[in-house]
Amino acid sequence: MERKEELFEIPDDEPEMLHSILSKLPKPLDLEGWISRAILLLGRRPPEKLSTWRRVSKYSVLKTSRTTSPSLSLEAAEKTFAYQCQELRSAEMRKQRLVALVKHKTPILVGLSVLIGASSIVLGMYALNHEDVESLPGLAVVLRASAAIRRLM
Repeated sequence: MERKEELFEIPDDEPEMLHSILSKLPKPLDLEGWISRAILLLGRRPPEKLSTWRRVSKYSVLKTSRTTSPSLSLEAAEKTFAYQCQELRSAEMRKQRLVALVKHKTPILVGLSVLIGASSIVLGMYALNHEDVESLPGLAVVLRASAAIRRLM
């Protein structure tokens, strides 16, 4: 807060300068004043009222320290920490899968198209060879839809 003008003057393409300034404590350091301002800010804007609060894990110490008693046992705290670690690993795996999916979207779409095309051919051949198509309601719907599409074209 005291150095915000200095921080805003740093160009966006120089994050190392930002880190350098933020990593140095101001001198003289008014620790009591900072603690008082932090307590006032916490009272005026509690974390629960922030728009991003819902995205914070329910296992995060940010939430558990505000909702559980301070006498939480070490075992319970370790268990909560393990849950959060698992949640973070799962989120990272989802992110990696999404990146892989986007990276390989063309082969996936081609594969799905081939699968749908082959399924259509097999269903069509089955329908030609069997008179009891109406006994398979799903197949009958697909055949009626494909006939309707052919008529439209």
